[in-house]
Amino acid sequence: MIRKFGWALVVVVMAVLGVMLGSGLAQVRATSSDLDRAWSEIGELRGAVTQANDRLETQGAPPVAVPDVVTEDPGGWLQGEQGIPGRPGADSFVPGPIGVTGLTGLAGATGATGADGLSIKGDTGDTGATGDTGAKGDTGEPGADAPPPVSLASVVCAEDGSWVVTLTDGTTSTTPGPCRIVLTSETTVP
Repeated sequence: MIRKFGWALVVVVMAVLGVMLGSGLAQVRATSSDLDRAWSEIGELRGAVTQANDRLETQGAPPVAVPDVVTEDPGGWLQGEQGIPGRPGADSFVPGPIGVTGLTGLAGATGATGADGLSIKGDTGDTGATGDTGAKGDTGEPGADAPPPVSLASVVCAEDGSWVVTLTDGTTSTTPGPCRIVLTSETTVP
């Protein structure tokens, strides 16, 4: 029984190794395809930059500097010749490789400075004509009768030496005097 279990274990390990090997080969093939596409895109970008620089030079602008990038396989060490196609593999639960990030495009040339804008200010207009005098307003209602005038009715010197002022409307007020000398026991005559 242990012998059967041992052979089964060997078969399972071999199967797992075979699946892993197949998955790795598929990734190598996918990466090779991605590299081919990347080399092709680099060549297209070089051509586009060359055309753009030609247009800039015809317009009198300096060309855009292009960084040095390898555009060919230097000596064939990155990729060998195409091999014989293999058998179709079984579906895998292992995710495929992440794709190659695309190249960043080159910055465009700075545009020419625009002309200064126009500031248009009109002349001051003429002073308008003086308007016509308005129509005379209606006569207003007569005002209320004024109160009778108040005047001084009398000024009297009181016994305590103060002034008593009486007005014609009947109001009175007392103002300290002296309007006379009042003798008291403390008063001394010179």
